Amino acid sequence: MYRYFIIATLALSISACGTAPRSDTNNLSLGMSVSEVKEVMGTPDSTAAVKGRGECYYFSLWRDFWNRRPGNYSDRYYTCFQDGKLAYYGRVGDPL
Repeated sequence: MYRYFIIATLALSISACGTAPRSDTNNLSLGMSVSEVKEVMGTPDSTAAVKGRGECYYFSLWRDFWNRRPGNYSDRYYTCFQDGKLAYYGRVGDPL
């Protein structure tokens, strides 16, 4: 029984490495509604009201296996809405 548990755990770990969740940002487009963005990106880690940007959601997305560095496995992304529509999005820290 223990052997099957180990095999199942390894299989799940390997399959998780094969996905690139940060590529979900490729499915975003300006003008999307809040619910459409949540459908693509999932539940945000945090939210904020940013002056001049509107309501913003922040997400932590895993890097793909080849772009990870020890101690740094994810990137922070933001989506900002004005009048309920996606107006800005990108990776935190990248120039606008």
